[in-house]
Amino acid sequence: MYLCLEEPKVEKWLNATVTQRVITIEKDQSALEQAALHDRYCGLESVERAFRTMKTAHLEMRPVFVRKEKSTKGHVFVVMLALLLQR
Repeated sequence: MYLCLEEPKVEKWLNATVTQRVITIEKDQSALEQAALHDRYCGLESVERAFRTMKTAHLEMRPVFVRKEKSTKGHVFVVMLALLLQR
């Protein structure tokens, strides 16, 4: 019998065995935690790339000399919207 675990991309942390008519599925917890850590790292990389884009000449989120917290938050909000529009 053929059992495909590659389709949902779980073949690294899920093991399936077929014995006669019984399917046994076992989860490898350490491999699952490692995959989750890798996904988290990739997410942080995309956040870092977004901040780099905001700081460069594309969007120019530079230190703005504003005196009020509300103005600073507004500036950062506008830059984040511009980043979303750019993508």
